[in-house]
Amino acid sequence: MIFFPLILSGECINGDCINGRGAMLFENNDYYTGYWKNGLFHGKGLMIYRSGDRYNGEWKEGTRHGKGEFFFSNGDVYNGEWREGKPHGKGTMIFANGDKYTGEWACGSYNGKGMLIYANGDRYVGEFKNGSYDGKGTMYFSYGNRYTGEWKNGKPHGKGTIYDPKGRIIYKGVWENGEPKGKDSKK
Repeated sequence: MIFFPLILSGECINGDCINGRGAMLFENNDYYTGYWKNGLFHGKGLMIYRSGDRYNGEWKEGTRHGKGEFFFSNGDVYNGEWREGKPHGKGTMIFANGDKYTGEWACGSYNGKGMLIYANGDRYVGEFKNGSYDGKGTMYFSYGNRYTGEWKNGKPHGKGTIYDPKGRIIYKGVWENGEPKGKDSKK
């Protein structure tokens, strides 16, 4: 997901687009209505992009900042906190394909603790780094197995255990880049 800063010119078609409440139609046909400060979006406002994307929420000095909801033209929806134009803080992304992430964000990516539920029924609960499973977490597979342990770059890496649907240990030990390594302890 990429968010670009807005640097456009347009025509104020209603109200005060300098310091107050007003609406502006930009030369590229983007449309903003809401609060302004020093000629920049500041406070609550709605931006409708010509691409079909929409953002409804808080702005600071012309950038999405605070709480807001972004509707992507492809059907994805992000609702949560923003900083400097990117998802940052706590938020939820619901994807058009049925996947859903809820948790912490930093600089536009999953970072920190969160839960990613896939449309196929798989579910990961744990730590993320730059959009990947990284740290401690558990993957619950739709067919009943689960892996609990350490992750790196989206794969089991470090100490971890995989269980069958009845909770019996299939493998307990060290993992490297998604593959079991070393001796299986099953204890």
